[in-house]
Amino acid sequence: MIETEAIVGYEMSIEVNYGGVKLSNWLSSHTNLEKLTLKDCENCRYLVPLEQLQCLKHLKLENWYL
Repeated sequence: MIETEAIVGYEMSIEVNYGGVKLSNWLSSHTNLEKLTLKDCENCRYLVPLEQLQCLKHLKLENWYL
């Protein structure tokens, strides 16, 4: 579930609260994504390949129970 999505100029920021095991490929379609916050992803074990997010500058993981 996407909680917030904000576009400021060309900067894109997404905050995700996700209960699944694997983040789907829709995330890698955001080629101008600069900031990604993944919160409360208790079951998630797999991220999309980060090289697909070429503009990503900030990745924040909160409340992951690995």
